[in-house]
Amino acid sequence: QAAAAADGDTDATLRMVITLNYDNSSTLYTDILGLFTSNVTLDVLTPLTYEAIPVGATPGAPSAEVFAMRAADVHFVPVVGTEYIQYAEIKTKTVNNAVFGVTADTEVHLLLLAAVGPIPLTIGISTNPADMRLLGKYAKDASLPAVTELVRAWMAKTA
Repeated sequence: QAAAAADGDTDATLRMVITLNYDNSSTLYTDILGLFTSNVTLDVLTPLTYEAIPVGATPGAPSAEVFAMRAADVHFVPVVGTEYIQYAEIKTKTVNNAVFGVTADTEVHLLLLAAVGPIPLTIGISTNPADMRLLGKYAKDASLPAVTELVRAWMAKTA
């Protein structure tokens, strides 16, 4: 928003690609949960038990909420031709969040890309060869032409 305003374009539609990992063995989708106006987990094509997570759950932490859409209304679908990648296309508006400098009612197009599969808690720091192979599978899937074409089509559609 600040960059658009600096260019004098206060009515600009924002586009944002958000990437995340989702462990399909749990109901938590905490990577992006706090950005939306609901404090329940997201539905990823399977019947999940929504677990309430208070917005700004860390004592004294400001709310990260910036999008008007409810988290429970975000639904991911598989990217055809990939094993692990799912996506959601969202058109929503921003909500006021003074801490992060976000003002209400700016239209936003979001493309959420998720690597969905088993994700060990220590995968980012693991030296376990099995974890490294799993990360490699996610990276390979994310680099497939189907994902590139999805992003290109979304960019053209939301331009």
